[in-house]
Amino acid sequence: MRVLVVDDAEENRYVLQVLLEGHDHQVDHAENGREALNIARLAKPDVLVTDATMPIMGGFELCRSWKADKDLGKIPIIMYTATLTEPSDEKLALASGCDRFIIKPYDPIELIRVIESVAKGTASEIPEEVMHPAVVSQMYTDRLIKKLEQNQLKLEKERCLPPLGPPWLVEGLQKYFRTRSRLSQPRWRQEGSRGSYNVQTNDRQQYSAHRDIFRSILPWGGVWS
Repeated sequence: MRVLVVDDAEENRYVLQVLLEGHDHQVDHAENGREALNIARLAKPDVLVTDATMPIMGGFELCRSWKADKDLGKIPIIMYTATLTEPSDEKLALASGCDRFIIKPYDPIELIRVIESVAKGTASEIPEEVMHPAVVSQMYTDRLIKKLEQNQLKLEKERCLPPLGPPWLVEGLQKYFRTRSRLSQPRWRQEGSRGSYNVQTNDRQQYSAHRDIFRSILPWGGVWS
């Protein structure tokens, strides 16, 4: 069996590689979703095992791109993550086209059994009611905002870091990411009515204004694209 392991943490890739090769399976690995797609198109795996949060292309976007690819869409996907662990995260993963959702850490022998079982099965189809990329994109954006808020509350409680900032900054960050999500949705590019154009123009103006403010006060590099 050939397994493609995708994780931006080298130690996580190594652990899975050793485990799988110890059970006579062949392993390819990638650091992000974009690299995984390129590798898979050169040498098709029997199953994809991917992390959820990665730079360049994360696990949810990888799942959607994988399912949309005519050569890869029938290959099953397992999402194996320690970052997003709530029932809503599993729902989002399944909506993105994932076949199994596993939370780290997981018993190694059981993990091998699950990977082998999924590889022999039939890949799932993305449910029609959540198939549209705009729907999944909004779900993902809402989940990230919720995770940001949860992490900030935890940090403040533990007094590890000072608060993220005043309420206007937190609210501005939320509006920024939600607006960026809307602008990335196909409907803004496809609709041609003047009303849609005006909404898009207003969104772009707000997006640019928020981006310029955050660039000047928050050193987060490529986040402000």
